[in-house]
Amino acid sequence: MKKKYRINPVFSEMIPAALSACEGILFDSCSSCPHCGGRLAGYDTKTKHFADVIDGSGIKTIKVRIKRFRCSECGVIVYADQPFYPNTRAGSPVVDLCVVLSANMPYARAATSLQQFGVNVDRWSVRNYTRKIPVSLPLKELYGILLPESIISLAAQTFNNGMGNSIGASEVLSACGFPSSQKSGAALKKSSDTKDIDYTRFFPSLCCD
Repeated sequence: MKKKYRINPVFSEMIPAALSACEGILFDSCSSCPHCGGRLAGYDTKTKHFADVIDGSGIKTIKVRIKRFRCSECGVIVYADQPFYPNTRAGSPVVDLCVVLSANMPYARAATSLQQFGVNVDRWSVRNYTRKIPVSLPLKELYGILLPESIISLAAQTFNNGMGNSIGASEVLSACGFPSSQKSGAALKKSSDTKDIDYTRFFPSLCCD
């Protein structure tokens, strides 16, 4: 018989709520062309897959909108600042969860744990994301489990705004550490220099003895 690993029910409520709060958010900020520094003009808006969360009715796809710009100097098309690592197809908090869980368990078990967290990711995607982000991530311990700081910060923002309400684009980018700007492991490690915060105070109603 396959062994089942117990996941604190706190996470199956907290994590889907945090990811769902990003539904439909428009990311439309980009100060200048990252290639030449030129002035940008609006071009169009793309919809991107952010996460698949598991709720009582099944799997719900969370999507966000990303504005694109054309540089008036070099003509290149660039995306607004966004909560995605380069060349990935899920929001950075989901990728962070894949990386952290896979550091301590096989990909298949990590995918199963994600489902228990309320996030649907197949084991092949878990493997691919883990290989694309081969660096250390800032972590926080919550209720005895180490989780990526990005998902805990996003959950804290969601709790502050009220469960079921959306949050702002700048709040999401701040929680996620602006991953679309990170071109190297050095940049990612630098983002871990954050203040030590007791995140459990944001979730008193969810705390389990």
